[in-house]
Amino acid sequence: MPESRLKVSVCVVAYNHGRYIGDCLASVVGQQVEADLEILVGDDCSTDETREIIGGYAARYPGLVHPVFHPRNIGGTRNYQVLIGKAQGDYIAHLDGDDYWLPEKLAEQIGFLEKNRNCVAVYANAIVISDSGERVARFNGALPQQFDLNYLVRKGNFLNGSSLVYRARCRDPILQLEGDALDYHFHILLAGQGALRWERTAALCCNACRATFRTSYASLPRAAARGRPGAGAIGSSRSARWCRGECSFSSR
Repeated sequence: MPESRLKVSVCVVAYNHGRYIGDCLASVVGQQVEADLEILVGDDCSTDETREIIGGYAARYPGLVHPVFHPRNIGGTRNYQVLIGKAQGDYIAHLDGDDYWLPEKLAEQIGFLEKNRNCVAVYANAIVISDSGERVARFNGALPQQFDLNYLVRKGNFLNGSSLVYRARCRDPILQLEGDALDYHFHILLAGQGALRWERTAALCCNACRATFRTSYASLPRAAARGRPGAGAIGSSRSARWCRGECSFSSR
């Protein structure tokens, strides 16, 4: 009897990402990974063309792209919780609707998690790109490749949420969160269940304005507020540059 294939649930959170969501979804559909995918896309009652673009992808890729259209705005955290609650995969991958992945991103991370059972989640570096498509910076500088909860609490948030892949069995603490939360809270809850891995290789491209926002944690405790991208953070995502191979997964 043949072994069953791994299944990965990609959870894409979107709100008014009309300029970016097409690139985002194209990068997921184009992943070169030996696993079955389900792509859950939650639109939080966008007022631009985001919903129409998601619907177009769902029509083009039936059974692969699954839209979740909320009739009213429920907020980013609840939007994400709804998606991971529906996820049927062995692994859950997080992606914001204005970021996009490089082609081998999932293959590299799933391969690592399959071989390293002590790690519950894996993250990666990112290329930060301006709205004009220009390469601006790396999201992170030098970091340890494996760390625990104590290190994360001491250093604050230095991880890119759109790079995250984790074991689906670890989702329950995230589902139990009440109210709004930052990505950092998700990282902390995952680190409480096992080791985290960070890959220095860039695996995605992220939006400049949001990359800057992701490092503004005035509302967090001081330990969290110290987190910042090591090499300067700032990016946006253009699939044209991804398709031309200008951001290669092997670049460091």
